[in-house]
Amino acid sequence: MKRDIKEYLKYGLLLLVFLVVLIGGLRIAFRKYTISLDLGDGSAILTEYYSLGTGDISLGRPERKGYRFTGWTGSNGSEKQLDVAISKVSLGDRHYKAHWSKKLNVTCQDWVIDAKGNLVADISGVVDEYLNAGNSSQDFEYKERTIQVKAGTKVNPADWGKSKKYKAYSDRYVYVGNSGKIKVEEDNTIIYRYFYPIMNINFLVDGAKPSKQDINERDIARFNLYLDGEKVASDVYDYYKGIPAGTWYYIEPVWVSAEYQYNRGQIEHGQLGGDRAIVAIPFTTRTGELTATCKDYIANAEGKRVQEITKEVDAFLRLGKSEKKYAVKERKIEVNEKDVINGEMWGNDTSVKAYHNQYCYAGSSGDVEVKERDVAVYRYFYPLLDIRVTIDGVVAQEDQEQFTFDVYADDEPIATKVSAFKGGIPYGSTYEIRNIVTADGLTYVPDESNSGIMGVVPKTLRLNFVTGEIPEEDPETEENEQ
Repeated sequence: MKRDIKEYLKYGLLLLVFLVVLIGGLRIAFRKYTISLDLGDGSAILTEYYSLGTGDISLGRPERKGYRFTGWTGSNGSEKQLDVAISKVSLGDRHYKAHWSKKLNVTCQDWVIDAKGNLVADISGVVDEYLNAGNSSQDFEYKERTIQVKAGTKVNPADWGKSKKYKAYSDRYVYVGNSGKIKVEEDNTIIYRYFYPIMNINFLVDGAKPSKQDINERDIARFNLYLDGEKVASDVYDYYKGIPAGTWYYIEPVWVSAEYQYNRGQIEHGQLGGDRAIVAIPFTTRTGELTATCKDYIANAEGKRVQEITKEVDAFLRLGKSEKKYAVKERKIEVNEKDVINGEMWGNDTSVKAYHNQYCYAGSSGDVEVKERDVAVYRYFYPLLDIRVTIDGVVAQEDQEQFTFDVYADDEPIATKVSAFKGGIPYGSTYEIRNIVTADGLTYVPDESNSGIMGVVPKTLRLNFVTGEIPEEDPETEENEQ
């Protein structure tokens, strides 16, 4: 009997201990603890409650107009912490105080934009990496993106750089503007610099980019470029500029050199994304079992060939005298039957000194379909007429406010209201300078050489002016001359 009593007492004591622990645990589990928050701005202390089952609690980052939050101190320690969280297994009352600074964060970000100025892609990291690598063409160095200023300070994104030169900040993007100067009133203010992705159009010959030492791109082809339906470049051989993200482009080849064939594909049109676009237009070297030859001639207005100048043109180009840096071309090329050949495929630049300093390209013979072993095509050139003005015997600079004139060829105007002229006139055509106008204080001295007929040799004319009036000749001098 005594043993049974002892066992009952033992189990009773264990039960009592269990009940005490259970009740204590339940009190701890369901007890509410306080979280006191002093926002440090003079406002009343905020009090929140939590218990063991509440879960993790983040204090967050408070905001205060004109100030920057620097962190919490208190139950987390004396060192300021921006982010403080109370764990779901925490117990006890907590207190925290917010700290502030009068210096606000301002961050400059670099973004690619579209034509309407919409932000497309953040490229701040790309630019920073490029500058840190020391690749800037302007020797720009990395600058901290985020600075701290007092409320009311005016900050300009241009302070981070505003150069629009290629490779100033990236080899993939070019700077085009910014969001403008602002007065900083809030912490974590963001300002922007704007960039366009670069579009690079070049050529491939036989699957590879031609070396400039071997082939100048200007001697391969030329093209027009349309952006969103508008022509932005005419008759160019190279294009490397920033254009807005999302822009639709179309490349229209307008001239291909005789040595190459253009392989049309899908790459000549598309939409620019948010990164650099490199478009390589493909060409192959022309081959075939037949041949075609081009010769250059001085011609009249009807295209009749007068005198061959092929050797003179080639010598001029071989000496590197072309103002457009054109190279001398092979006159005879390989072609296939049914190929269509035209003289302008050897070059159709009408500018002065493109192919010779005394003759100007004017046109070519029409298209010829290859049907025989050796096909001949022709380019036509006109001799140059060079007209300048002298004042009191000294050659004058072009100045349309001081003097103008019109140039006629075969009674048709070819230049109006100009103050200098240099261009081709067909062999055998008449030329005449008309409608000479001068400002007050200048007088034109008539000269019979201001008209004539163009031969194969270029001509240089001078319109002579004097300041003041033309002095009258002495009658006695006239009688002596007679």
